[in-house]
Amino acid sequence: SGLRLRSPRWWSEGGEVWGGDRFQDHQLDVLLLDDGEVRVFNGHGSTRLARQYHGTTVNFGNAPLEAEAWPIEEIEDVIASTTLEIGP
Repeated sequence: SGLRLRSPRWWSEGGEVWGGDRFQDHQLDVLLLDDGEVRVFNGHGSTRLARQYHGTTVNFGNAPLEAEAWPIEEIEDVIASTTLEIGP
């Protein structure tokens, strides 16, 4: 019994966001799922996600890449990867 979550998806003050290392190891991919606005930053720089289905990649040790629209296939893939199971 219990609850299991996979592929982090969360709300921030700016909107609903998906994040993970879906496409390559040693990087963080971040996708804005709604019409909000989110700033992605680290010690090397920042970028702003201000349009639905725009995302960025953060290669560890580097600033986040400029925001860009993700292909529909990648959007569908990350949304499908978000699962919630409740029960035994």
